[in-house]
Amino acid sequence: MKNRKHLIVFISLFILCLTHLNVIAQLSEKYSNYEYLEYQGLKYGFYKPLGYDENKSYPLVMVLNGFADTMNHDFVYYKESFQLENPCFVLAPKCYGNPYLGGGWADMANDTLLPDGKLAIEIMENTIQKYNVDEDRLYLHGGSMGGIGTLGMISNHPEKFAAGYVVCGGATVKSSKKYINTPLWILHGELDDVVPVHLSGNIYNEIIELGGKMVRYTVYPGVKHNSWINASKEKTLVPWMFKQEKGKTAGTPDTPKNLTVKKSQTSNILTWELPKNTSNPDNEIWYYIILRNDKVLTEVDGDVGTYSDGVRIDHDYYNYRLIAVNYYFKKSKSTGAVKIKE
Repeated sequence: MKNRKHLIVFISLFILCLTHLNVIAQLSEKYSNYEYLEYQGLKYGFYKPLGYDENKSYPLVMVLNGFADTMNHDFVYYKESFQLENPCFVLAPKCYGNPYLGGGWADMANDTLLPDGKLAIEIMENTIQKYNVDEDRLYLHGGSMGGIGTLGMISNHPEKFAAGYVVCGGATVKSSKKYINTPLWILHGELDDVVPVHLSGNIYNEIIELGGKMVRYTVYPGVKHNSWINASKEKTLVPWMFKQEKGKTAGTPDTPKNLTVKKSQTSNILTWELPKNTSNPDNEIWYYIILRNDKVLTEVDGDVGTYSDGVRIDHDYYNYRLIAVNYYFKKSKSTGAVKIKE
């Protein structure tokens, strides 16, 4: 029986290895500018921008994998449609370490990078030396172990990255001061039973307490550790990241116009006017903050002009305000409080 179990494990690993190699081959065949390389024992995917011109500079994205997620994914960054709009380098290093046995990208408790994390930074530096990379547009993201690594790398190299997003990651609160100057979007499942959500919440609260203004925090109600599924549906996540650039300044968006509230049988229906002229990047809305009785009720994407607040009684008790936030974390003035329009 014992030998049979060992055989099953061996066969499973063998199949996984074949699948992994097949994915690598598929990516190399699909994208002529994709390579699977190795640096001092750390394997990584490398994608060169579509139509690379050494006389132009390009942003670079580094994606950190989570524990056991060592597949070479076909990222949206590789797609021709994406590259035509946002040509960029992509680095996808693969950490095979077990965080429960001291492996991973970063040591969360001690706010230090582990060997694979240090090698990933070296790979990025080597790429910058070899190619024309825009060092004001270095982006970083990851989930779970990769989210912990993302925070660890920003904490240990706060001057390097133009932006990053973290999915179900974590770090110590004392490291929060190192994130203040790096635009961050932190995303986490409310019921995460692997990396507790309070790790993200504590970091966000501390950044705000320290005066940081370039951070957004999204919690997915009822979601456990697989919050990367929800994060993948955030249609503004990648566009937001690619708009960030070190040293870039922005103004505040205009106050939303024509907020109205009407009563249905079960809801209060809010509507407002979307900006008609978005040629000014300051008026391109990332998301709206909806306040009910001066407390934050929810956030909705910037291309949404309506919201249904499911209240069944006391419709007239509620009043609403609306604040627009552009892609550079700048908030508009709040609208006046609006009640039911009879």
